[in-house]
Amino acid sequence: MLSYEMLNRKLDKVNFPDGSPERLEKIRKVSDYLVKLAFYLTTSICLYKLMKDSNFMHWSVGGSVEKVEYFDNFPC
Repeated sequence: MLSYEMLNRKLDKVNFPDGSPERLEKIRKVSDYLVKLAFYLTTSICLYKLMKDSNFMHWSVGGSVEKVEYFDNFPC
């Protein structure tokens, strides 16, 4: 709802007059996109923080392992 109110004030009233269905649809779409952006950004950051200190994340992507051995004991 916060993004809905903010977008309602910022959207151009000349191209999208108050109360028009196009205005309400555009506000709803952008509001949904902002909620999705916040959700995926938050979950990605949390997952990165959880995986950062694991024993399978290479140092080049922020982990602590120099040589990752995924297939150390492959046949077994």
